[in-house]
Amino acid sequence: MKITIRMLNFVTMLLLVVIFFSCSSSTVMKTPPATDDGYTLLPFKKVINPAFAEEGANKWIRCKVKFMNINTVVMDLPAKYRKDFVRIMVTDPNDMTSISMRVVIPKSKSDLVFELKMQDTIELFAYLVPITSTSAVSGRSQSNILFEVAKLRKIE
Repeated sequence: MKITIRMLNFVTMLLLVVIFFSCSSSTVMKTPPATDDGYTLLPFKKVINPAFAEEGANKWIRCKVKFMNINTVVMDLPAKYRKDFVRIMVTDPNDMTSISMRVVIPKSKSDLVFELKMQDTIELFAYLVPITSTSAVSGRSQSNILFEVAKLRKIE
């Protein structure tokens, strides 16, 4: 049997398509839990501690925080979150020194954010996305968590 260059190109292309679809189909869909009870309740201070970043990664959680403000700087976020997401700064309700600026909300779900006042208590329902950040000063990298908020609720 004589193999032509055209047949080799076809087989190569077919293999690339199979590899591409096998890789993309193995990605886990991030479907939020159907009820609030489907989210794991975790303390905010623990979730933002780099020592626990890997343990919380790729999980649906909920936690109470205090809203600080809307953050318009997005350059340090992964490219996916630089557009069509609103970034906010939050802190632990009991410890104002535990602050995170790694909270992003899809623009389509962010209306409440623009009504919040500093120190309002909110509950975040989020997917924890593992990210690595690098210090501009030391150049060292560190594992962190990005809160990709599915919904939020103001607590009166």
